[in-house]
Amino acid sequence: MQETDLCKADQPLPPEQVALTFAKVPDIYHIRSFGVPYIRTPDADGGFLYVTRWGWHHLSHLRPENWYQNRKFVKEGQRLRGSTGTVYFFPSNPEESAPLDLLIKVSRIAENVPGELSGEFPELTAKNGASFNSPFEEFGLVEELRQSNFGPPDLHVRTKRPMAIYCAPRDLPGWQLGRRKSDFTVHQRMMVRDQSHVPDGMQVHLLEKRQYFSIYAWVPGLDAQAAMEQGLMTPKELEQLSKRVNRELEAKGFRILDNKPKHFILRQRPDGQLIRHHNDLIYVQVDFELLQRVEAYQAHLDKQQEPTPSL
Repeated sequence: MQETDLCKADQPLPPEQVALTFAKVPDIYHIRSFGVPYIRTPDADGGFLYVTRWGWHHLSHLRPENWYQNRKFVKEGQRLRGSTGTVYFFPSNPEESAPLDLLIKVSRIAENVPGELSGEFPELTAKNGASFNSPFEEFGLVEELRQSNFGPPDLHVRTKRPMAIYCAPRDLPGWQLGRRKSDFTVHQRMMVRDQSHVPDGMQVHLLEKRQYFSIYAWVPGLDAQAAMEQGLMTPKELEQLSKRVNRELEAKGFRILDNKPKHFILRQRPDGQLIRHHNDLIYVQVDFELLQRVEAYQAHLDKQQEPTPSL
């Protein structure tokens, strides 16, 4: 690798590279973190955009000048009701040839997790000392869930698509970010272990003073809580759906500590009725800050990584 190539990787991506497919962009721009491949595109202001395969064809929507600069996501977006974090719906211009609505979420890495989570696993939250995933950990776990071969082969948990992670350009004071230094250090160490095999100059580092954003493709539909409030399903059906969602997540090797009906998006027919398949509601899981592997799946992964004994 030429020294000039390393210098190029710290500059905005040349226009001729943007026109290439994800795989054909030069290796110097490719990184991998927690199993997920990205193209790292620095911007002129000093920020870094990490674009997944899902996001590469929508790069024009994901560039910070489209949603971040001048706080456009706040001024032109819509903050989601009932969210405990900072989450925005950011609409695209409907006149665009390929419009893409975004969900933009400010990462809460190393912030305090609320003491009482309204989910299915309060005992695990207290026991495990729950911690919000870093954006890279979150995307890694989401892709594991999307591609999981663990559990029933005919079961597939639908999720929103992870498009990009943005590391904002300005350093901010710790009090403004609300992070606990000891917790952030834990996530930094996880990243260092993940990047231990990567050559110097190509590694991804978590920057303690930077703000991070997770960007997903927006999932249209109605959350299950709102569907119940609008009379499209009964409280009993909502309870049954909640149990089913957590049961199916566990069957594929995962749990979400604060999973609740606002995190399940339901599809609707043109007449407003909810779409069902074999009488089961079709849902999309949309929140992953507290996504974890369950013990059985983690043991399965650990066993796969054990060295094969020599004969």
